[in-house]
Amino acid sequence: MSNGWIGVDLDGTLAQYDGWQGPDHIGEPIPAMAERVKEWLGQGIEVRIVTARATVVEQIQPVNAWCLKHFGRYFPVTFSKDFAMMELWDDRCVQVMPNTGMTVGEFTAQATLKAVAEWWNEPCKVHLEGYSPRRIDCRVCVHSGLQQMGKGQMPDPDGR
Repeated sequence: MSNGWIGVDLDGTLAQYDGWQGPDHIGEPIPAMAERVKEWLGQGIEVRIVTARATVVEQIQPVNAWCLKHFGRYFPVTFSKDFAMMELWDDRCVQVMPNTGMTVGEFTAQATLKAVAEWWNEPCKVHLEGYSPRRIDCRVCVHSGLQQMGKGQMPDPDGR
């Protein structure tokens, strides 16, 4: 058994959603997400439904009925998270890297650009003498790991 739980949004994440049609209407399960939930349950992980519907007490019963119909069991239904929540799966979430204010995509792009810039500005140690770190000719030698020139031959852009 897990010490934490995974939150799964209902409308648009676990169930098809085509706009609000009342508290008693919940779409059909989304197959990929339903299978994922079943896998978590099989691993002993607690799953909770995290939905805005839970802000209205009367709307929790239709969610329970839907879960019983499609999963054969009830799930805790909530609109909040706590410190034991390990993950939240939701069609409206934007994941942010901790302590950065950047989305995962922004953070990944920035880290990639930084790594490329560091690599590009680091000259090949073997061909350092006489070559600019920004010249592409030193970036395709075997010493950079790309081995695009074949047999370790360094191109001579100056004709020497």
